[in-house]
Amino acid sequence: MNTLYFTAKEVAVMLGVSKGKAYGIIKELNCDLEKEGYLVVAGKVPRAYFASKYYGGIEGNLSVNLNETAGSECQPEM
Repeated sequence: MNTLYFTAKEVAVMLGVSKGKAYGIIKELNCDLEKEGYLVVAGKVPRAYFASKYYGGIEGNLSVNLNETAGSECQPEM
């Protein structure tokens, strides 16, 4: 399903960060949107806005297959 928003899990996979870090990134992006007068959804970020901030506006095929990336979170080095 192609939604208007990315979730924290999708952002984490795309950027290679933890889900907690992804929530922080989303919070920062949503704060910027609120300052510009937009309504936001907590814990999600509009796909178009995310693309403009992280990929220079290239929306293309920004999608994540969460089934293929299960368990791919960074593991601490030993």
